[in-house]
Amino acid sequence: MVGVLLVLRLVPGRQSAGSTSALAELKVFRDREVQLAIAITAVANIGLLTVFTFFAPLMTEVTGFAADTVTILLLVYGVGATVGNLVGGRLADRVLVKSQLGLLALLVITLVLMWVASGSLVITAVLVFVVGAVGFSVIPGMQLRVLTTATAAPTLAIAVNASAYQLAAAAAGWLGGQFIGGSLGARAIYLAAAAVTLAGLGLTAYASSNARQRRAVSLFIG
Repeated sequence: MVGVLLVLRLVPGRQSAGSTSALAELKVFRDREVQLAIAITAVANIGLLTVFTFFAPLMTEVTGFAADTVTILLLVYGVGATVGNLVGGRLADRVLVKSQLGLLALLVITLVLMWVASGSLVITAVLVFVVGAVGFSVIPGMQLRVLTTATAAPTLAIAVNASAYQLAAAAAGWLGGQFIGGSLGARAIYLAAAAVTLAGLGLTAYASSNARQRRAVSLFIG
């Protein structure tokens, strides 16, 4: 209810620029930049969501926290996510591409550090805040990338982008499940998460390079 009231109070109203057919809006997905923007969401979030999905066993079985402290650690993660979302939004508005690349690289490093320091209660607790902050600081930039590439149908593209996030969540459950009870153990989830996040970073770099090349060609032709 508080969220609804805040939306009504703070989100500005906007008149519709006009209606288009659903078929016309679907054509936006032919655009290579739109495809890559949505693919980034689907790939780059798998690592963070893998850690979150298996948060309890990582904290209790790997690091050694008592089971009743998991709730507190989730609160720490949530505070970090809130801070990261606010900071990430500001960075995306100012330097979208550089912030996305830098934050994803920082997320990779954070996940590796969680693997290295998984035996330390204090360091892991600090990194729980950091991974929440860094992981959620990337999301506003992903949303903005979709909005700026799918100008012909931004609402539909954002909806599909949300579905891509859910695909990432499903993939995270599968990925982490390969390690729980396996020979490598749950601790290896951190490295697997770092690896798939690195793949998301590579995809982001490719999409950014592809966009620059398209703009350069357009300017040359123009």
